[in-house]
Amino acid sequence: MSSEVDKFGIPFFHKTKANGYFYEMSDDPRNDAGIDHLDEAFTIANGIITMHPNGPTSFAVGKNTRDFKDAIDGCNMKFPDAVQRGYIYKPDDVRDLEYKCLMKVNGIGDNGISISGCTGHHDSNHKPCCQGFAYMFNIQPSTNPMSYRFRKENWHVKYDNSPEGWMDANGIIDFKIDGHGWIGFGFCRYNTGPMEVTLEGWINPNPEQDIKNWKMLKKIKDFPGNGWGEECDKCGGAKDQVGTWSGPQNRLKTNSEDGTIDFKCLSLREIDPTLD
Repeated sequence: MSSEVDKFGIPFFHKTKANGYFYEMSDDPRNDAGIDHLDEAFTIANGIITMHPNGPTSFAVGKNTRDFKDAIDGCNMKFPDAVQRGYIYKPDDVRDLEYKCLMKVNGIGDNGISISGCTGHHDSNHKPCCQGFAYMFNIQPSTNPMSYRFRKENWHVKYDNSPEGWMDANGIIDFKIDGHGWIGFGFCRYNTGPMEVTLEGWINPNPEQDIKNWKMLKKIKDFPGNGWGEECDKCGGAKDQVGTWSGPQNRLKTNSEDGTIDFKCLSLREIDPTLD
């Protein structure tokens, strides 16, 4: 972990890419160029975004998320083309990223919360929608201790857990986070080879007491033959396609219809893990 910190005092997990993109949430995030979809399901006060879930509810962060309309070739995009280009929307979309926030969960039930990276637009009337491909770090706030998993959205809407399946955070978070108070929630996604992607899930169990007390829950890799995914060939790729490309949207989401989730101290930074 780097000795550098963001403006909230949260440490960097990886080195920053030279001249890379760096979004840090302001006290007025509706006017931030790096954040979008803060619609009527959200209220904002005192530097805190409060989500009032009403079914699948999310907001997006990214360099080009405000002007994003559709990926190249839209829902009919082909994964081999995305691999060759390295992006699905614009060449300067962030691919290797560190995405984190402080979060407080109250009353959302057994609906999970996820961070998803490098994805596009979901068209619910077009299935499969191939630009919906995403890597996800998903936590279950109603379990004690908290449980978590990594997921791949092969296309919208087809999800598969990583081969590691559900895991628990015993020893790091020995409590149910729904109703507990603030925790830190973080996700890293970066390429570690021409066809290899590394994912990390991070947690801070007590950020109000120690803003620097971040712990990596798990690091996993996706690679050809990993067997993660079953139907990516619908989008012209391998059945377990590795998503090596960048995308314009990185989301925080829940499917709950109840309760609230507060977010603050949110950032997304472009990283260069080769410098670690």
